[in-house]
Amino acid sequence: MKELDLGEVAAELTILPLPPDGKHPPCRRRTAPGEIVIPAKEWSGYFRGVKSGYVFFDAEDGSNGGLGFAVFDGRTGRKLFEDVAVGGLRGAERAGPAIRLRYRRALVGACSIPHDGAKCWAATAAQMPGVKAAPPPDCGAGYLKAKSAMARGRCEARQGAGPDCIAAEMKRLDEQHWNEAPSVVAYGVEAEIGRSEQRVRALGGALSCWPAD
Repeated sequence: MKELDLGEVAAELTILPLPPDGKHPPCRRRTAPGEIVIPAKEWSGYFRGVKSGYVFFDAEDGSNGGLGFAVFDGRTGRKLFEDVAVGGLRGAERAGPAIRLRYRRALVGACSIPHDGAKCWAATAAQMPGVKAAPPPDCGAGYLKAKSAMARGRCEARQGAGPDCIAAEMKRLDEQHWNEAPSVVAYGVEAEIGRSEQRVRALGGALSCWPAD
């Protein structure tokens, strides 16, 4: 792998296959014969690692409480899979010719579960095959935690993180319809990624919920 960081957000990424003699090629800025350049429109971010011929890249920045990642075929440079993980990948192992990953997926819904209620939760759950629609996650607690952190951050930026400032910011966020922000739901999944087929299934465990950025 070659990662060229020019000081901008995201690096230039290439896959540099080993030559027939198995010796590592020299690290040079110019593109070498056989080097596979990852187009920015395919993925923009940073190199994460290699496992069994599959190349992993992270996104250049996080969003909605998670970090995007992509899996490429190290032989062809073709993107096989991408998703958003909360807390990083928790496992990567061989599964025959494929590779199996476990992580918590962040799904951004189209509505706010605290604001729109059961109808919104049913629509969001329908986008998560294998996840039971009941009981819903405690979105109220997740929204309150995020709102409190936002209020505290605003006050600290003004050098005044006292209780009066935080209370005022909490009220201001309510006036800005904070609870109407789309809901992000995190749930455990196992993804099996091969060069010709990819499958994702939901795992058991608690669901988490918070507002989208």
